[in-house]
Amino acid sequence: MDPQKRSAIIKDAMSKFKYNPKLQTKSHLELLVEKAKRSTYKVQYDIKPILAAGGGFDKPALQDMVSHLYLEEFNQYSRDELINLVTMMHTEEMMNTIDASPFGKDTPDQLGGV
Repeated sequence: MDPQKRSAIIKDAMSKFKYNPKLQTKSHLELLVEKAKRSTYKVQYDIKPILAAGGGFDKPALQDMVSHLYLEEFNQYSRDELINLVTMMHTEEMMNTIDASPFGKDTPDQLGGV
């Protein structure tokens, strides 16, 4: 292999290992959402065998198990992280409510919407 071709291959490979500032541009809230998703994936992974064995029919027991697993996961979060998560969840719920009724009406309108 000629030196120029070898040099190009090495340069290409090394460029993949260089510092990439795009990877460091996530906001604090984006990182928190990723952390919460990892917690959810862990809980889903933990209950998967229970569901596979037919444990999904005992809703109260399953709800208790999921609550317990989430409490264990969220016990590792800081107070600020928990406040941010709850704020994001309530904001999302409020936006869904507003989307369903942009004029704030509680009763259906002429077109059948709320």
